[in-house]
Amino acid sequence: MRNDISACLIVKDEEYYIENCLKNLRERVDEILVVDTGSKDRTVELAGKYADKILNYRWINDFSAARNFSIENAKHDFVYISDADEAVFEWDTTSVQDFIEKNSASKVGFVNIINKYVMDGEERTRSEFETRLFNRNEYHYEGLIHEQIVQNNGGKFERVKLNIRFLHTGYNTEDIVKKNKAARNIKLLKLALKQNGEDCYLLYQLGRGYDAAKNYVKALECYKRAIGLIDNINCTYVGELINNYGYAFINTNDYKSALIIEKYRDYFSQSPDYNFLLAYIYMMNGMFSKSIDTFLKCTKLTNGEVEGITSWMPLYNIGVIHECMKNKGEALKYYQQCGDYPRAKQRIAAILRDGK
Repeated sequence: MRNDISACLIVKDEEYYIENCLKNLRERVDEILVVDTGSKDRTVELAGKYADKILNYRWINDFSAARNFSIENAKHDFVYISDADEAVFEWDTTSVQDFIEKNSASKVGFVNIINKYVMDGEERTRSEFETRLFNRNEYHYEGLIHEQIVQNNGGKFERVKLNIRFLHTGYNTEDIVKKNKAARNIKLLKLALKQNGEDCYLLYQLGRGYDAAKNYVKALECYKRAIGLIDNINCTYVGELINNYGYAFINTNDYKSALIIEKYRDYFSQSPDYNFLLAYIYMMNGMFSKSIDTFLKCTKLTNGEVEGITSWMPLYNIGVIHECMKNKGEALKYYQQCGDYPRAKQRIAAILRDGK
């Protein structure tokens, strides 16, 4: 027996992404419902090629209100939440249908997001999971921004990983600047903090907003405040909060203070992303032996969020360290293990040209 799914989106001025998003959803869901919050470009026109229903909604600076409006107007009980700048490339119908048929009020679908972004002038990807599939009769959204689903009866729920993967390009820095997303997010997060008081998750998200706006001093302040409010080190976003805290020190060129993240080593010892950050901080403090050992540890771990974090990224940096120590032979050995990474290839060519 097939169980129907409605895909629900809230959009505004997304003409660059919307068609690719809906084209990929069209063959995988039974209804596409688009809620437009005031587009002035061709978003609505392009959405009309694929959407079953397009509704207008007056934007009131509240993402949860818009999300709840969308799921309330869905045709089917099970809803899949998407943003316009996402494109599904893997959808295992069998696993999705199995989840729906065996679903209880306490379960929601967790899906894999591949975030595409630019760092140090290079295109990178980072993998993470978010809740996107659930029964609309059991859940609603709360939060002005970076909204979260909440069970209607206030109970706890279980996240079930589904074989759904999609590419998200909205973290591309140029796009954030172009659409002024960072400024919008900062404004709403400040409002949410004013309404709710000091809150770890909201401060973490505000720090991310300042990161996107390249205001690293403000980002560091927010992460520090958020860390002071952590009440559960195992909470899903805390690992990224710690990592962002460390990178905020790096972005403000305060490498010595960045060593503070060593205190979390026991909690995140199996995280390649955390270990890479720690190794990089060691390197920038001239602690080369510790740095090399920690970079090598990354290559022995799995499930890193950032592409290359367990392979060419740590190996390249070990090569850099050996070059700094005038060990060109060792540097060459590590660069040669980096595959097609362009910067490693450049260093190999330079070393061979100059002679070992």
